[in-house]
Formats: sequence, C-alpha cells, structure tokens
Amino acid sequence: MFHTLQEFPREIVAMGCLFLAGKVSETPKKCKDIVTAAQNVFPTVYGDKNRNAFVDEIMGIERVLLQTMKFDLQVDLPYQYLIDYSKKFKLTKTEINSLVHTSWTFVNDSAFTTLCLIWEPQVAHFCKIHSSSFIIQWKC
Repeated sequence: MFHTLQEFPREIVAMGCLFLAGKVSETPKKCKDIVTAAQNVFPTVYGDKNRNAFVDEIMGIERVLLQTMKFDLQVDLPYQYLIDYSKKFKLTKTEINSLVHTSWTFVNDSAFTTLCLIWEPQVAHFCKIHSSSFIIQWKC
C-alpha cells in the first residue's frame, strides 16, 4: 500500500524516519528517547503533548513508512555499476575520469531523492552517465 507522506504531520514523519533509521543502521533508539529529544528541542510544540500518545503516533507512522517503502530497506546505490560500466567506454583515461567524477556527483545528489527507491541501480546509473555526458559535452 502506498501512502503520500503529505497526509501526515512532517514532524511526526521525521521522527518516525529517525526511529526507523536507527533500527536499520543497527543502532536502535528507544522511541521514548526520540520523544524526549523532540520535547527538549521544541518545547513550545511538543512540551505539553502526552508522551504515550506521542510514542503511539511515531510507532504508527513507522508502520506507514514501512508499508510505503514496501519493507524494502536495502537500497542499492549505483556506485559499483558506475565504475564497472565506465571502463567499457572507448575514451581516454582523462575523459573516463571526468565522466565518472561528474556521474559520481549525480549519484551523491540523488541519494537525497527517491530515485534510488524507484529505479534499479543499473537504470539510475545509465541516467547519470547520460546526464554527465551532457555536462562534459561528450557525445553518447
């Protein structure tokens, strides 16, 4: 099931993401600790909110996040494909380095988008190579 996260308060979604990210990176944080931090950092917004209700909201949004991401928490980034495929081009070493460097920047920037969740890393890689070729004015 897909949810648009605009239906939910962005602060709760952000805290749900922090809670889930802690679990995924094997450094889990207690939900109560996230609530306490939010109440300390934003006392005017969350200071008077019932802690247990707040914890329940974050736990609920965690389920929504998991459903939206289809429980796929392993994100494959196209770095290795970038290196492997760039060696297949018949270019000089300088041109390959320029292409890889520019593509690498696109990969880094795309990590802040949903691109790596929507497309397979091979497809995303080719898009970045193609975009990079325009930037360095190389004909594909």
